Amino acid sequence: MAHAAVALTEALAGARQARPVLWPLGFALTGALLAGGALTGIAELVTPANMIFLALIGLSFHVSGLIAWAHRPANRTGPLLVAVGFAWLLSTGLVAMDHSGLHTLGVVVGPLYIVLCGHLLLALPTGRLETPLRR
Repeated sequence: MAHAAVALTEALAGARQARPVLWPLGFALTGALLAGGALTGIAELVTPANMIFLALIGLSFHVSGLIAWAHRPANRTGPLLVAVGFAWLLSTGLVAMDHSGLHTLGVVVGPLYIVLCGHLLLALPTGRLETPLRR
């Protein structure tokens, strides 16, 4: 039992060190989403206004997750929100690209944000799947 507590403490300490890096990474991914759409062209069904709206949705998950993670580091809801934000930005950004390879990759990773969001909803309020039914 003591070994598990030490391992958990070390893991949380490592996560606290990684958290400041995630702030600019989320903004960089959002910028890459918008710049990639401008450079490769945006698929004809997605307008630039839609791209900005999609980027704001992903960024809101990302920022709210980082804030929740900073306020309650032991709670896993914050990191799950960050993961949903990254998955949203990645999948929606790639699907919107007017390049066949990037679009296909976006379709493949597209359901990831749905899976992570479902996990987040099942894991509320602690961020962990605590009962066998939820697992």
